[in-house]
Amino acid sequence: MKKIMLVSLFLISASARVGAQQTTCLNAGQEYGIGATICECPSIIGSGRTGSGGRTQIVGRRLMCNRSGEWIPADNACVDITSAGFVAAEDFPKYHAMYCPQVAVMSAAQTERLFETAPTLQILAALRAICRRLPAMSTQCNALIDAATAGAR
Repeated sequence: MKKIMLVSLFLISASARVGAQQTTCLNAGQEYGIGATICECPSIIGSGRTGSGGRTQIVGRRLMCNRSGEWIPADNACVDITSAGFVAAEDFPKYHAMYCPQVAVMSAAQTERLFETAPTLQILAALRAICRRLPAMSTQCNALIDAATAGAR
């Protein structure tokens, strides 16, 4: 009996370690695995007054997903540029567009056309996401998902 309990305890602790190792990090609605890196939106630092010889820096840190599911600063930056203020002001929009996540915005008509032609699996994934966002409608959502799943068979 002791052996069975010890084996069970070992298996439970081993599965807990495996589960802990499969942690992910979230950024802009996407999941990333351990060790993945992302770039944060850059910012401008400094006065940039060219008459006084001021310099301006565009900085965007690189973040890495750690084992506890947190983003931590990595050793190297994604963007680290020092220049005159007017140059930084001209370059900043380019780096901002490159490194800042953009939410795709579609019109209602575009969304409708997308779902008219989407495969059933994609529609089911969208329905599940909508239902997670609207937990007060879980009964109606589950019925809709069940109906969509039955129609796909």
